[in-house]
Amino acid sequence: MAETDEFSQEQPETSAQPEPEMVEITPGGEDETLKAKAEAVAAQQRLKEIVERAQNDADAGRDVAAEYESKYYGAPARAGEPPKAVVQPDVPQPPVMSRVPPPPPPLPIPAEETQDRSMPLTDSDERLWAALAHASLIVTLLATPFSVGTLTLFLIFVPLIIYFAYRERSEFVAYHALQGFAMQVFATIGWVALGLAITIAFVIAIVISGVLSIVLIGIPFLLLSVVGLVLFWLVWICLPIGLGIYSLMAAWETYHGRNFRYVKLADWVDRFLVNYI
Repeated sequence: MAETDEFSQEQPETSAQPEPEMVEITPGGEDETLKAKAEAVAAQQRLKEIVERAQNDADAGRDVAAEYESKYYGAPARAGEPPKAVVQPDVPQPPVMSRVPPPPPPLPIPAEETQDRSMPLTDSDERLWAALAHASLIVTLLATPFSVGTLTLFLIFVPLIIYFAYRERSEFVAYHALQGFAMQVFATIGWVALGLAITIAFVIAIVISGVLSIVLIGIPFLLLSVVGLVLFWLVWICLPIGLGIYSLMAAWETYHGRNFRYVKLADWVDRFLVNYI
């Protein structure tokens, strides 16, 4: 043990010291360090300018807001300043509307109009309208001499109006209304055509009699022509009376529910209904 202590005393005491770091020195290193420091300083300077500019803009914005509030709401523009008078902005006012009274309530619809127009007619209504379609010829004959034929052009269409009004509600009324209209047209056109024919025949007879009077034959011919024309005029005058009686017969029959057919005209109406309706 003594040798060991002696040996330990003979060894010099050494402490663990850090080895020096190896610094690599590159050419131009100091210039790059200076350049980096200069860029850092420049960046700080730019950042400072940006902050100052933003602060100035914020101050300017606060001044504008304070001025607006002072102008329109009476708030002081800055601390220590008295509030300014409030100036209301010019806002266009809506036009003053005159009070319009509410519209009147709708009038009640009559019971006749509320009914379905496609509803079939009753038996009594069918007989009535069919009879009126035939009897309208009497009204036309009576109104023609008093109106000098002006009302005739309107009255002949009365049965046609009845036809269009009730053709979807009653076949009975539609058929007899067409018969009545056909009779109206036939009676009017036939009566006028017959009157013109008689007048033309009378004029021709006078001219022929005047020519034949040179040989003494024209006088008897003229007498015969006058007699014939008188007969034709009587027929022309009595024709409306006969047609009126005929239409009254048709109105009487249809009013009692019986089907009446005009001679020849009923066949024409049948063909018309078959071919066109």
